[in-house]
Amino acid sequence: MMKVRLFSVLCAASLIALASCRDHLTGPNNTPTVSDTIAYWAFDGNLKDVTGNGHDGTMPGTIPIYGPGRFGNANHALVLDGQVPVVVADKSDLDFTGGDSFTIIAWVNTTDTTFSDVVAKGPQDGSDPGYQLGISAPLHNNLAWAWANITTANVGTNWTMRGINPPNITVSDGSWHMLTLVVTAHSGAALYTDSVLEGTLTDAGLEPELRNTASLLIGGEPTHTTFFQGSIEEVTILHHALDPVDVAARFHEGGWYEHSDTVTTPPATDSIWTPANTGTSDNLIVGQFVNSTTGFVSGANGTFLATVDAGSTWIQRTSAPVFQSSIGGVIYGISFFDASTGFAAGEQRDISETNDGGITWTAMNTDNVPQTDLIRSLYFTNRNTGFAGTTDAYAAPSGSICESFDGGQTWNKIYQTSGGIYNIDFNSFTNNMDGVALGRFGVVYWTSNGGSSWNEGTSDQPTSLLTHSTFTSATTGFAVGAIDPGNTIGFILRTDDAGHTWHTVYTSSTLALAGIASNGAGTITAVGVDGIVVESTDGGTTWAQSFAGSSRWTDIRYASQHRAVLIGDNGNIDVRDK
Repeated sequence: MMKVRLFSVLCAASLIALASCRDHLTGPNNTPTVSDTIAYWAFDGNLKDVTGNGHDGTMPGTIPIYGPGRFGNANHALVLDGQVPVVVADKSDLDFTGGDSFTIIAWVNTTDTTFSDVVAKGPQDGSDPGYQLGISAPLHNNLAWAWANITTANVGTNWTMRGINPPNITVSDGSWHMLTLVVTAHSGAALYTDSVLEGTLTDAGLEPELRNTASLLIGGEPTHTTFFQGSIEEVTILHHALDPVDVAARFHEGGWYEHSDTVTTPPATDSIWTPANTGTSDNLIVGQFVNSTTGFVSGANGTFLATVDAGSTWIQRTSAPVFQSSIGGVIYGISFFDASTGFAAGEQRDISETNDGGITWTAMNTDNVPQTDLIRSLYFTNRNTGFAGTTDAYAAPSGSICESFDGGQTWNKIYQTSGGIYNIDFNSFTNNMDGVALGRFGVVYWTSNGGSSWNEGTSDQPTSLLTHSTFTSATTGFAVGAIDPGNTIGFILRTDDAGHTWHTVYTSSTLALAGIASNGAGTITAVGVDGIVVESTDGGTTWAQSFAGSSRWTDIRYASQHRAVLIGDNGNIDVRDK
């Protein structure tokens, strides 16, 4: 059975103890990297950290051996013999605090039933505080446990053990499995095998950083007494908490469906689209879910709504500050990191930040955004770096890509485009290194370095308005649009080269399409005017058309693999469980 161990210490016993464990904190707002990926070891013939963040591994006294990965490609996985782990030197960005959200992912293939850690980091003396992800011996009944809640000043030795205790999970079966540990700051932890949520831990005081200065080990644990035996590939450490849909999407990347499982329990029966009470008649434009229950929607007149029950009910929060003019002060972009902190972008160059889930807002400095431009899209790749897409209201066709390097505080134009940018989207499968900017007059731009530079791509719809996109793998994505002007004929485009080129795979001859999303497990749903819904359940190979009412749907979001949320005009939101 699988066991994931998260060790943490709450450094609050005394002022001395608090100072000693806070000397080298690096919270999420200080992350220096372009994306939130701290480290990624593909193990495709070397021990390098692909991110370039300097976490290359070594195997002292041993020549690494490589074997086939989960798709059968040669030299795509590290083969460990249970004797020597990969050693990664300590760096501060690997030492998490209670204020850090983080995710650890590892693909493993083993038949060994003895205790072994897959990823582990702890103090120099090999004691328990730190974090560990591993596989337990058959006699253990815990999937996970955590150390927390210091009660004396003796911060190195006194913990209270907390646990996650789901049923036994078998992973030592000679098949590939994805193990995922998700830690949410000031909240707790969640454990997944493949894309199944196996258990959660609620604890607001997790502090794995305490004295955590030893090297990180892949295939070993801090006491150097037990080691992993088997194959391992694609070990990833992220500086944010993945939501269930992201976990499922990573599990199914590249068409991986070896195991039949789900992120959440599927409904007993499929439901039809059901209206939700929003309390507003304003047109709603864009939405985002930060986890399987919490989401936000915004639209005309600065309207901002929140849900904590996966879209069944909505609460009106404070309207985001936008320029109230004849065009209504529409919010076209939102980008949230968690249930509290995020940004909203209004078309009149208004960008505001909230740290309390939309109850209060603070305006950002957008003086360097082109004065005649209207903001049409917004995307943050991490808490430092954000991008806004604009369209020139007076000199069309033109637009721009603007960037913030300081957590949204200031913005600057970095790239001139030949059409307005209505969609900026980055690919989580490549840890936000690959991204696209799409928009009016069929313009397509792409980046492969986290937005540091942009390149012009191509599509077979040069007179289109492209409004939304979604990625289903590191290379495959889908986008929707309509003939512009006219907004009548709609279509779905596909890319198989990370957004460099796009070709049409579905056409709606009379109804425009405006929104598209994937559930992370093969279902892709597009929506548009007059209630149109176009859906694929086989990863985009075939498509079927249906209708959900008669509203103009502007966006669709998946709260979880089974819960879809439609967003549209006149305050309309519909939900479906499937």
